Amino acid sequence: MTLFLNLGSHSGHHISSRDPHHESRATSAASQVDYFSGIPLLTTTSHLVGSLHPDNAADLPPPGTSVELILIARSQTPLADSALLQLDDVSAERPSKLLWVLYVVWIDGVAERRGVAQILERALEEAVEPKPCVKSIILG
Repeated sequence: MTLFLNLGSHSGHHISSRDPHHESRATSAASQVDYFSGIPLLTTTSHLVGSLHPDNAADLPPPGTSVELILIARSQTPLADSALLQLDDVSAERPSKLLWVLYVVWIDGVAERRGVAQILERALEEAVEPKPCVKSIILG
């Protein structure tokens, strides 16, 4: 199943090392493991319904752009740096109705992964146009 949500502001989101041994590793760019904090995913009415963790922030479209997401699994616990933790009804201490999705961009008929996200189940009802649908995909 695919759906579309709007990308929130990502100007204030930073990159941090996710590797606890980062300080002891070589300092070459190839040896660093970078992680992007959660970027809000929004409905057309600007309700926060997801948290995107891009593979490369430089590849992100501007805020307000509709991005395509492919549903891959259910989840109950938001990531530690999830944008969803801004909501009163989402907590790391209690189960939430979440879904894992892939953020993809289509290139010559192949869905290219650009990041992962967690979204609230209710995002399926509040998704932007086109509405959620079943789609055959080839991942590249």
